[in-house]
Formats: sequence, structure tokens, C-alpha cells
Amino acid sequence: MIIDCGEQLNAIEIKSSATVNTYFFKNLNTFANLKQNKNRERSITKQLVYGGETTQQRSDARLLSWRDVQLLTKPESE
Repeated sequence: MIIDCGEQLNAIEIKSSATVNTYFFKNLNTFANLKQNKNRERSITKQLVYGGETTQQRSDARLLSWRDVQLLTKPESE
């Protein structure tokens, strides 16, 4: 899912697995690389919602537990 927030694009991937796999980030990274090469004025936020319990910042994206899905509408700094 892509949410257009003006100067920022919010790319969101949703996975049902409770165990995180690095492969889950592949599509988010591919999208971000394609968009950044075409339009450098807009930043891209990558978020992955999964079936597990832990919400954390990863090097590839922000990882959100399904229980924290409401955080999708809040900036990462909060």
C-alpha cells in the first residue's frame, strides 16, 4: 500500500507471519530504490506490519506488530 503524504510517500507492506524474514523487506526496498531514482524531492517511509508482537525500527524499515497498526498514522519519531 502506498499513502501519498505530499512531500513524503509512505510505503506499507503487510505480512501475516509472526516470524520476521529479511525477504519481507524486498518489495519495500525495490519500490524505494525505483522511486528515489526518479524523484529525489520526495522522501519515502517504509513500514512493514506483521503478525508478531514486537514493534521496532530496523535498518530496512519500521517493523510494526499487528497490535500497533494504529502507529501507521504517526511519524516514526513519536
